[in-house]
Amino acid sequence: MNNLTFEQWVESFKPIINENGGSAIFLDDKCISFETYGNDLETIKTTDASRVWTIIEIDIDEEEDELGEPVDSKWVIVNGCHWVNRVGYIITETPWQDGIDYEITYD
Repeated sequence: MNNLTFEQWVESFKPIINENGGSAIFLDDKCISFETYGNDLETIKTTDASRVWTIIEIDIDEEEDELGEPVDSKWVIVNGCHWVNRVGYIITETPWQDGIDYEITYD
């Protein structure tokens, strides 16, 4: 598993802007995430699979936010199109390689 920071991932894979997007993940005030339904999902389905990433919500234990409050889940970005616990999708200019799994924590 390759763990990258969000900044390293952005530099390496170059996510594209979703001009119609308005939720989930933003880069410089521009939405880079695609919804899990409607036209956004159709865009994901017709995109080369090696350029699709899934934003998923995972359960975590014993972490705290910057205010010291307990946190029970976080978002991570993983390569590929996944259905379970998905929050949305991202398309990148640079494809990921088969056989290499990535996990990027998004704070």
